[in-house]
Amino acid sequence: MQEIAIANNLGKAFSGRTIFHGVHLAIQPHQPIVIMGENGCGKSTLLKIIARALPATTGGVKYRPGIKIAFVPDRFPKLPFSVESYLTHMGRIQGVEADRINGFIDEYFELLKMPWDYRKTQISKCSKGTLQKVSILQALITTPDLLVLDEPFAGLDEASVENFIGLLHRLIADGIAIVLACHEKTLAQRVSDDMYIFADKQLVKREGGVS
Repeated sequence: MQEIAIANNLGKAFSGRTIFHGVHLAIQPHQPIVIMGENGCGKSTLLKIIARALPATTGGVKYRPGIKIAFVPDRFPKLPFSVESYLTHMGRIQGVEADRINGFIDEYFELLKMPWDYRKTQISKCSKGTLQKVSILQALITTPDLLVLDEPFAGLDEASVENFIGLLHRLIADGIAIVLACHEKTLAQRVSDDMYIFADKQLVKREGGVS
């Protein structure tokens, strides 16, 4: 199976109301997928199903055996930890040694240009942009096979967007499969030409990108 995961005839309904139906996706390394559409069209719901955070109503997703999935939600809770203690905790419960966690924090703080004193900042006091970066870091602390990101550019300033796009391209080059929801066309086009948009409760591929 070349694909990391294959979504086949996915559908989701809540209280009898169909959100989407008939979704087919082949998710592969080195080929990031961007999902676009209006608010409420089902982007977040689809990503949660792909990330195994929500069951589908119809259809299903077949995953490569042993796949490791990381999910970055569109909203990250303001938890009662410092940034460093939270990342350390998340790494340790996944079996990562302390020295490796510290090295990871050092490396990715540098990559995302995060000020050093943010390590001791309480998550409850972090800005939206910083929360987004913490959410990204917790997803990467153990290298995933599939990274699912829901509006990861939300709250990031222009410099942070540039840094994050650079990081995404590095992850793509390393073979991490990425599925990303984004409502900004120009940013979406900088991540991938493989774009899909929700229309009439179905996911449609946009040939040649988003017009």
